[in-house]
Amino acid sequence: MISYKDMTFCRGEGCLNFGGCFRALTPKIIDGAKKFGLPISQFSDPTQLDCYLVVKSEPKQSSDGIQS
Repeated sequence: MISYKDMTFCRGEGCLNFGGCFRALTPKIIDGAKKFGLPISQFSDPTQLDCYLVVKSEPKQSSDGIQS
């Protein structure tokens, strides 16, 4: 099946790279696909991609000094 731009896009907005990624599924991509009446191919689980980066949270420390 033919899809928009013949590529797979990522809807992983939680990724640190999302804003600069050429595969990011942005409103501009969605509008372009609608204009041509083509479906958009998307990764089923972007969090499993090698390029998906998340912010690692620091361990929380309670008032008694115990980390959780």
